[in-house]
Amino acid sequence: MESGQRYTIELIASLDVANAAFSDAIAAAVPAELVVYHSKGNCEVGPTDPGYGNVRKAFVKNVSSIPAVKVLQFMYSVDRYLSANVEHFRLQYGYLGDDRLIRACASLPRLDQTTICKCLRGFSDTLVQDRLDDLERIGLLASQPSKPPFQKFIGITAAGITVIDTAAAAADAELATLAAMKIQVV
Repeated sequence: MESGQRYTIELIASLDVANAAFSDAIAAAVPAELVVYHSKGNCEVGPTDPGYGNVRKAFVKNVSSIPAVKVLQFMYSVDRYLSANVEHFRLQYGYLGDDRLIRACASLPRLDQTTICKCLRGFSDTLVQDRLDDLERIGLLASQPSKPPFQKFIGITAAGITVIDTAAAAADAELATLAAMKIQVV
């Protein structure tokens, strides 16, 4: 195996370890008694309802999925870094267009749903909006209500920041442990 391939494999393995840590941290943040929406039954299901365990399990799987991790990480970076350096935000997301970019920069550290969807180009708008709703439901994101036709503006909460910081520390510890054991992550 060539050294470039080895580093690529090690990077991918490191990303997998980090993503797993973020997924675990989000899953741990889901309240035990959370009332969840059951799309097939078109109703809310509580802890005392039949089938709650399966519906909750599906919700936890969705809210801690890779798209949800990426949404939460993006909102963290907006809150911590991009809102402090608006010029960097303009450079990184200049493809949004002047009008949207001006509105987005004016609302930092909160962003409207459409802007978030356009920034996270690797995922469908519906998927991003569903994960935004899920993360808001468990308290990691918060929205500023607005009346239609205006979009709601969303930002990360203190609980969301704690989840990201905790997950990052867990990922660092896991990677340090693997490095100390001199195990080549493949």
